[in-house]
Amino acid sequence: MDTWWIPSVRGGLGILLGLVVLLTPEVGLGELVVLFGSYALLDGVCAVGWAFRASRRLLEGWPVVLEGALSLAVGVVALGFPFEAAGVVHVLAPWGVVIGILEILAALRLRQGLTGHWALLAAGAWSIFLALLVLRVPHAVTDSLVNAVGVYALTFGVLVSMATVLTRLGGPRVVPWSGEHARRSAMRLHLAVILGIALAFSPFDGTAQEKQIVDVKELAGIWQGRATREQEQTRVMMIVAADGSYRAMTTGEASTEGKFYLQDGQLHYRSSRTLGTALVSEDQGHTLLTMTPDELNYRAGRAEYERVK
Repeated sequence: MDTWWIPSVRGGLGILLGLVVLLTPEVGLGELVVLFGSYALLDGVCAVGWAFRASRRLLEGWPVVLEGALSLAVGVVALGFPFEAAGVVHVLAPWGVVIGILEILAALRLRQGLTGHWALLAAGAWSIFLALLVLRVPHAVTDSLVNAVGVYALTFGVLVSMATVLTRLGGPRVVPWSGEHARRSAMRLHLAVILGIALAFSPFDGTAQEKQIVDVKELAGIWQGRATREQEQTRVMMIVAADGSYRAMTTGEASTEGKFYLQDGQLHYRSSRTLGTALVSEDQGHTLLTMTPDELNYRAGRAEYERVK
């Protein structure tokens, strides 16, 4: 059955997502979550459909089926939790590891002489690289995260498209397994699983570490970042005084005033909009501040800042 066009659609979706993210300055963290969620849903549908249509035997295309199912799940999570944009974005790390492993396994099932073989391997490796990059990018530097996802999607789409074209020119994608082929595939699977576990649980220097605040005057200074307001990500600059009082100003010149305070050793804040908790962390020389309302709603969501040096 001629199904080469389905992975071509997958590649096209990746290219489209990458171009939209990179060429649209207004795309922030919230918009990225919606775009990525939509992409993941469509990519998952294409992957599962291609696996079932292209496979000659039952369960022959299981790596691609799992890849599609995982993308569908991530898409649902991304579109189902619009007020947790920052948290959803960091679901990309484990998603990238697993997708990369499954993409590599799918590539290993191809006949080694096919010209598209290397492109699928590269696409899998690129997905794992995305996971490492997300873990190393400071959590509050949302522009870096947005650009990283944009570059990933564009490159992944190009690689998948190249693999589709080259594989179509080189011959059939799936070949019957011999006993030796099965044994080699099992060995590769074990190696891929070990690699994924190692990546998922390895300590990264870029992972933010919580910083204990003993006096609100430690927050004094200028912070900049993004806040979720009315389901949109807005750029915000916040000035904090030595007594913990602050004023947060958006690019539209709207402002919110509030105050940080310590209660039972935990950092809290209150403003005219919300009450909530705050967390300060250190990441590769960057000081990050995350403010989470006690009740997430359409008017106020999580805000993430980085201290301006």
